[in-house]
Amino acid sequence: MEMGTIMWIVCGVIVIGALAVAAVMIAKAVKSMLSTKKEINQIMAPMQADMQTIKQEQTVLQQHQKEIQTNVQSMTEGSKTIITSVKQTPSILKKQFKETQLQNK
Repeated sequence: MEMGTIMWIVCGVIVIGALAVAAVMIAKAVKSMLSTKKEINQIMAPMQADMQTIKQEQTVLQQHQKEIQTNVQSMTEGSKTIITSVKQTPSILKKQFKETQLQNK
């Protein structure tokens, strides 16, 4: 065999060996990533469940807050009505008192 042919064969063997080493390294990296992904999923699953619970509780709290705001607004309007009525009472009593005095005369 010629020297050039031997060199090409050696180069081919080196390239194939390098590709084999690269394939093994990639396989190890993928295997490592998969195990890391599995660990992350195991850690994240309870966290996601907690987040879902928090969202549900937040929704319930927002509903309670709306109910409380509605109650406060209703009480405020009721108080305003009472205050307006109380303010009108003296004038109504005066008017009634005058009418009663006019009737008595």
